[in-house]
Amino acid sequence: MFKVLVFLVAAFSLAACGGGGGGSDDKGGSGGSTPSKPQVELSALTVFEGDEGETTDIDVVAKVREAFTEDTTINFETLGDSADFTDFKTAGDSATFVFPKNSLSAKIRLQINGDYDVEADEKFVVKLKAGTGYSLGNRVTTTVTIKNDDRDIGFSVVDDDATELDSGSRDHLVQVTFTARTPRAFVMNYQIGFGTTGTATAGEDFIARSGNLAVPENVTNITFPITRLLLRYLRQITN
Repeated sequence: MFKVLVFLVAAFSLAACGGGGGGSDDKGGSGGSTPSKPQVELSALTVFEGDEGETTDIDVVAKVREAFTEDTTINFETLGDSADFTDFKTAGDSATFVFPKNSLSAKIRLQINGDYDVEADEKFVVKLKAGTGYSLGNRVTTTVTIKNDDRDIGFSVVDDDATELDSGSRDHLVQVTFTARTPRAFVMNYQIGFGTTGTATAGEDFIARSGNLAVPENVTNITFPITRLLLRYLRQITN
């Protein structure tokens, strides 16, 4: 009876000592779980491309649900899709941005290049990469859509009659009408007297020539001269 009682007391003492040791570890923090790292995710973005020669800054937004306690450097890369590196300035495969402390969002600054091409919308990809002090969320890639903001503008030459002269020559103004207001200034190349000329004879009834026609912004029609006789033939080469 005495031996059993001693055993139970000894067991209880060991258990108490073990419990006290565990409580000391928790208070000291060495026995606690590792704090979770904020998860970084990306938001989608759609932008208009702009005109030839223009470079536009855009911001892809990165988000976290739990703020960083210190400024943290995040790794990312850009990848071409239907857009290539003439459409946007690539950040390469080892780019970084800084996520500020105590903030739930940060911006990745990128640049896109405008053009005058009438084309389908184009896309490229921004992808987060693993690094120190953060983890990756569910959305580690996002697509940036570059929307086409150029459009085809139709044109036509207004039919007209010119009175033939007995001698000498004079200019006759021909009007070109566009199907919409011109969104920008551009140069239209034209040819007169090349190809189909109807019943008029180049060199006798009119002077054959080619040239450049400066078209200003925000107009619906323009005029240019044809020497001696109106020729109802105009071919656009480029715009």
